[in-house]
Amino acid sequence: MSGTVPDNLVLEKIENWKENLIDLSRRNRLLYFREARSTLRIEEPGCLEIFSRLVDKESPWHLWEPPPKPKDIDNADAPPNKPVNIRKRKKNELKCAAPFLEDLLRTLTNLYRRSETEYQEKGLYILNVVFGELIWKDAETSERIRSPLILIPVRLERKSVKGPYSLKPVGEDAVVNPALIHCMAKFFKIELPDRIDIPENEAAEALQTFLNEIRQRVKAREREGWSVEDKAFVSLLSFHKLVMYEDLNANAEAMIEHPFIRALATSEPPNMSERDGGEIPKAEELDTLEPPYAASHILDADSSQEVCIEAVRRGHDLIIQGPPGTGKSQTIANIIADFIANGKKVLFVSEKMAALEVVLSRLKEKGLHEFCLPLHSNKANKKEVAQELGRCLEERIELPGAPMSQDRIDRLIKTRNQLNDYVLALRESCKSMGLSTRDIMTRVAVLHRYQDIICELPQVSSLNKEVVDRFLELVRRIERFWDIAEQGDAFPWRGCTFERYSLALQKSIPAKLAELRELITKLLETSRMCAESLGLPSPKTIAESQHVHELQKLLTEGPGCERKWFNGSTLKKLNGEASRLLEQSIEYRNSNESLRSLYSDGFFDLPEDHGQKLKAAWDAVLMLSQLYPLEWYDLVKDSDSILEFLKDTGKTLGDWERIAGSLAKKRSLET
Repeated sequence: MSGTVPDNLVLEKIENWKENLIDLSRRNRLLYFREARSTLRIEEPGCLEIFSRLVDKESPWHLWEPPPKPKDIDNADAPPNKPVNIRKRKKNELKCAAPFLEDLLRTLTNLYRRSETEYQEKGLYILNVVFGELIWKDAETSERIRSPLILIPVRLERKSVKGPYSLKPVGEDAVVNPALIHCMAKFFKIELPDRIDIPENEAAEALQTFLNEIRQRVKAREREGWSVEDKAFVSLLSFHKLVMYEDLNANAEAMIEHPFIRALATSEPPNMSERDGGEIPKAEELDTLEPPYAASHILDADSSQEVCIEAVRRGHDLIIQGPPGTGKSQTIANIIADFIANGKKVLFVSEKMAALEVVLSRLKEKGLHEFCLPLHSNKANKKEVAQELGRCLEERIELPGAPMSQDRIDRLIKTRNQLNDYVLALRESCKSMGLSTRDIMTRVAVLHRYQDIICELPQVSSLNKEVVDRFLELVRRIERFWDIAEQGDAFPWRGCTFERYSLALQKSIPAKLAELRELITKLLETSRMCAESLGLPSPKTIAESQHVHELQKLLTEGPGCERKWFNGSTLKKLNGEASRLLEQSIEYRNSNESLRSLYSDGFFDLPEDHGQKLKAAWDAVLMLSQLYPLEWYDLVKDSDSILEFLKDTGKTLGDWERIAGSLAKKRSLET
């Protein structure tokens, strides 16, 4: 016994974990199997032939496609369908219990999407071909239950979006239903074989022997309705939790002594004295522990990541927590690289394939993929793992790079010291200001959204808190008048050069303003008279008066107009032409708005004769529809084929004419 908690309490907790992993409820389709939308029953060929091709030949099965669903099966008003020639099944095809092509494709698409999602995210093969069923009855309800016996993981593949599906073996061994083995042993005391032995090129015989053995073991319950049926299905079935159950079952005794297992099973804290590598160092102490050339990092690491790496190196167990993008995968890659450099082995596991791929890709970028062996992923099966192990045993990997020179080591130490000095300088507090350089830079960074004010500060090196406070007081005083600077030229007193406001200036300003008011009034009155003479509205502002002044200047200085331009006949003709153009302009605008509400802008780019061509084509179609009242649409649909046939016919007639001419010359006949 290890610790103060009895071993039997830890064993009891492990048994609870095992029970939770084995699902014996009706939700478990490994026990309560039924045909649903995620299941396809295979009608042809038989179980033995299917099993032999998948195991012995490791060849894929293609899916035979039934005819499409007739149109008149759901619509009584639809025209009768032509008889469909049903293609015979090929030897490498599976015929499933789907009456129509649409039903088969719907089920296959559902199986493909769900299995591929699980495959890409977790590296699990949940799509299986099921061989054989055990028909048994529930001891309490006497319900007739069907459970699969043998499962072979497969994948659905297709070369294109509309291409046919095929079932491809993934290189995994055939598995006896583990949930059924546990259920039979627990409730019925029936021991089922936990594996199927398959000699080379004898898969069909091995399956037949296995099914016969199951029949013998349940023979005593035949009168109760128990039986074994030779059927095959394609279905989604997952039993990866049962693998965890087997691990707990096989290693329970060894797990009792592990401090983590005891801590998880009880409230006893883990005893890590033997593995404790000492206290975890602080971030600022890291550079004093080892020289820079001793680090085995392959990626950049900040001080917080360095602390994690050093803690793991010392044997500590920890949790690295943080939101996405904070460098967790980068830290894990550095830890793995550090262990490789020190000749240690690392097991990296994850529930999600994305985490494995990210770390593996980082190791590949640095040339360490030769030290990595994918044991359980969407790119590794048992055969590939065995081949990779054999290759590694025979091949010796040469580590890249030469030993670091002393000159480079010295430069590394110098660079690290400079960086540390820089950090210390940032943190060092300025006595005169009472702030560190880092604090000052932080305050300046906050002001990035404000407009810069260009100014000169004399003797910046002598700044202290008193001087800065005086500057701040001046800024607060200027703040009250800052709107004057923002107005710029719009400020009424812009350009005023008076340096002081005296009594004499105070008396002169009203007189100047009264004189200016009188001049403005006179300007507006004169502009009004000029505007009335020209038939224009009276100006109300100085800017409008300026406009009238410029217009008067043009009229006064211009060459003038001839009198005949304004006689009666010419004006009447011009008025008529203007009225006609106005009506056309209004009609054009209304038509344009109406068309734009119905069509896109491309409508206005069509050629002018497009409507005539379209009408002629439509008239031709109507004529054909009158000639062929029932099947004219077939003629239109097959128009391309008909035109191609006519072209080929013309070429053939030309060949016939040349041959006839040649024969006529030989026979002295006239062509």
